[in-house]
Amino acid sequence: MTIEQNIDNCRFNGKIDSDVIEDIEKSLGISIPRNYRDFIENYGCGNINGFDFFGAYPNIDYRNGAVLNILWRNMDDRTDYGLNPKLLLIGDATCGDYFCMDTENLNSPIYLWNTSLSKEKISDLEIIASDFNNLIEKIFKEQL
Repeated sequence: MTIEQNIDNCRFNGKIDSDVIEDIEKSLGISIPRNYRDFIENYGCGNINGFDFFGAYPNIDYRNGAVLNILWRNMDDRTDYGLNPKLLLIGDATCGDYFCMDTENLNSPIYLWNTSLSKEKISDLEIIASDFNNLIEKIFKEQL
């Protein structure tokens, strides 16, 4: 199941230019894994079947705090909770949990991270999906 097949269960903010994403990567000092980068380019940020996913907003300064702003969310959690800078928070999994990816793995699985786990090693985090596309499929099948 893909986003396109379930577009009625999604709300997005619009396409984002690749130069904006490159600037976000530079600001965070990471490379966004390809399948999530594609999501940001095509949809910006938004809600998928009740789960919020971070990205950028078209025509809004992505350096300022906004609810689903991926740059702000990651910088804030690095400062406030000691988020490992190799991790990229990509979405809110509810109840203080976040979906995240290992930016050193271009085919990163999706991990579950919580602010109480700030000092945990990536290898200690629970893998909940093999990649971003698998996570979306699980969300639409309501397996999370």
